[in-house]
Amino acid sequence: MKQILVLLLAFLAATALQAQEAYKEHYADGKLKTAGFINKDTGKRQGHWVTYRQDGTKFEEFDYKNGEKEGKYYVYDKKGRIYIMETYHNGMLHGTMLQYYSTPDNKGRLPLYARTTYRNGEPVGTKYTYDRNGAIIKKRTFDNGMMASETVYDGNTVYNTSRKHDADASDPDDEYYYETIETARTMPGHARGNGSNTAAQRQQTAKGKRNSMATKYTKKQKTGKQRNTQTLPSFIKIENTPKPAKKGKLKVGKDGTITVE
Repeated sequence: MKQILVLLLAFLAATALQAQEAYKEHYADGKLKTAGFINKDTGKRQGHWVTYRQDGTKFEEFDYKNGEKEGKYYVYDKKGRIYIMETYHNGMLHGTMLQYYSTPDNKGRLPLYARTTYRNGEPVGTKYTYDRNGAIIKKRTFDNGMMASETVYDGNTVYNTSRKHDADASDPDDEYYYETIETARTMPGHARGNGSNTAAQRQQTAKGKRNSMATKYTKKQKTGKQRNTQTLPSFIKIENTPKPAKKGKLKVGKDGTITVE
């Protein structure tokens, strides 16, 4: 029975290979750019595909099924290290997505930058963003493909952003807005610094003091009488308009000389 099963699988594999033809694409200088397979019957991409940079290093690696991406998709840096990994099903993101920093650590490895989960092409659950030491610096949750909340850890300050329903919105596109609350407190395992807090900081932490910075942000920019109160980043400098120089007054002295004051 086992021998029959092995022979059947071998026959199916051979049949599948016969239905495929190799596909190759080259750069102008003749170097290989893309290698994969095409289904002879459908003309669609099938099986394992690899793309290369012009210097010959591997760039992408992925699989196709009936013309759609299926399974793992990898992007490599020039040293052969994975810096993007995605998971596909029926051509849509479905599963884990990993993104890495582009520069290595002192051991030559690329630190993990972000981890996201997708379902049918939309992000679900919680997306985690990390610093180069592996500490979480941002968490973002999703609901029906939209960001529902976000927590950013910035030193001893935590910024919590949540999606709110705008009951007064007349436009369906303006049904939601995001509100950010700044919380001055230390989160164990997230705060980065010298590790010491002043008495004022400890008191502020104990009280959980909150400074509301609620601002409405909608998908569709509102117009009309609404004022833009956005604070410019510190690196943008606006030079003050120079004041016009005062015009001097002519004064005639007793000896007939003319001076300007």
